[in-house]
Amino acid sequence: MGFLEYIERIREKPESSRRRMAIVATVLVVMIVAVIWATLTFSLSDRFEEKSNIASPFSVIKDIFK
Repeated sequence: MGFLEYIERIREKPESSRRRMAIVATVLVVMIVAVIWATLTFSLSDRFEEKSNIASPFSVIKDIFK
């Protein structure tokens, strides 16, 4: 069964079933996006915290001209 045939089968179902399927699909997609976002956010924040020890360019220039 192809994708278009699957869509046609969904169109034949009652509206309440289609709405329920749309809500479930939407919730699943949002959950997947949230998990990916959280994973990337927390893994990248660890890398930035490690590099926060590096002095800023302005503080280096200020120390040179003291």
